[in-house]
Amino acid sequence: MVLIREPKSAIISYLTFYADTHARLHPKFEHLLAKEMMRTYLAFYSYVLSVRDQVVVATFKEAIRDFGSIISRVNSKFHSDFDVFEHSTENVDAIFKTRPEHLSPSKRRDSLKPAFVDLIEDKRCRILLERCTRVYQKLIDSDSVKCAPIQ
Repeated sequence: MVLIREPKSAIISYLTFYADTHARLHPKFEHLLAKEMMRTYLAFYSYVLSVRDQVVVATFKEAIRDFGSIISRVNSKFHSDFDVFEHSTENVDAIFKTRPEHLSPSKRRDSLKPAFVDLIEDKRCRILLERCTRVYQKLIDSDSVKCAPIQ
């Protein structure tokens, strides 16, 4: 199973988590880190495109709203019998208790996001972000992604 998140959100989330858990970098280095994250995203998901018929691709939104449907797709595709996650409040809370500093929303990280939005929308990052977005779109438009309806 390969999890994919829209590149802008994924990169902003990573940068805010990094800034929250490490000392803030000089803006020049934050820019370099953002570009490196985009290159990594592009390389990884470009490879996934080449093997998409051999994997189950799931969107981040699907994973946080109905992980059980992803497991069902994995079981169907690979003739496996993994337990299907029941997306209940109790089960979700149990997961959040294991790593609350990373999984739970954070006011501090939310306060850092606007600067990173500006950073990755800067003209120096725009071409890389557009390339990442094209790869993302190809993957979610492919037959390997069968997202459950978002309710």
